[in-house]
Amino acid sequence: MPILSEAESVNIMRLGVVGICGDFRKLKRDEIAAVQELQFIGVSFHFANSGIPLVTPEEWTRCRSHLENANLDLVQFEIIYNVRKIAADNRVSI
Repeated sequence: MPILSEAESVNIMRLGVVGICGDFRKLKRDEIAAVQELQFIGVSFHFANSGIPLVTPEEWTRCRSHLENANLDLVQFEIIYNVRKIAADNRVSI
């Protein structure tokens, strides 16, 4: 049951969510249902850059199809880089 009527929801900010969905390649119906139940408009994923070459075209397509069928947007896709920064004093890493 919607928290707000359609008329009430026209002038409010719409939000996506981070953290409900796990690996985009294995997106689950219960994850999608949780996002919809909270009335978010989309989802976000984080993914390690080292895994990008391993993702198949079918996995990208499946995720996109699941989101489109659920009327959800992909609001962010963050690629995580495992980079170690060295401070000016190279004995200290940050």
